[in-house]
Amino acid sequence: MRIPRIALLVSIAIHISLFAQQAEPVAIAVSDLMAQGIKENEAAVVSEQLRAQLLKDSRIRMVERNQMQEILKEQGFQQTGCTSDQCAVEAGQLLGVRNMIVGTIGMAGSYTVLSVRAINVETGEVVANETVRTKGGID
Repeated sequence: MRIPRIALLVSIAIHISLFAQQAEPVAIAVSDLMAQGIKENEAAVVSEQLRAQLLKDSRIRMVERNQMQEILKEQGFQQTGCTSDQCAVEAGQLLGVRNMIVGTIGMAGSYTVLSVRAINVETGEVVANETVRTKGGID
C-alpha cells in the first residue's frame, strides 16, 4: 500500500523543517487533507496516517481530530471549504496551536501526489512545504 509510505515521507520532511532546532514540544493540528480526484474516505485514511506518523515524535503535542472538530464547532467555525492559509490560521488560533498542517492528496496522471504545508498561526508564514509523488493509484 502506497498511502502510509507517502504519509511517512511527508512527516519526515515536516519533522526536519519544523523541529530541527526545537527543544520544547510544539502544539499542532492536522486538518483533513483535501481530496482531489480521489474519494473523501481515501483522503481521510491518508490524513490519519499522517497524524499517526507525526505523533511518534515526542516533540509534538497534537490536537486530536475529534477534539479539533468539537472545538471548532463550539466556536462556530465552518471548516468546510477551508483551504486558504488565512482560514488555517484562524482555525489554528481557535485551537491554540502553533502550527496548522494542511494539504491535498490526489491523482495526477498515473501518480498519487500528497502536498502538505505547515502554517505558523501567529505569523501566517508557511514554515514547511512538502510534496511527495509516487507512481501508481491510491490503492
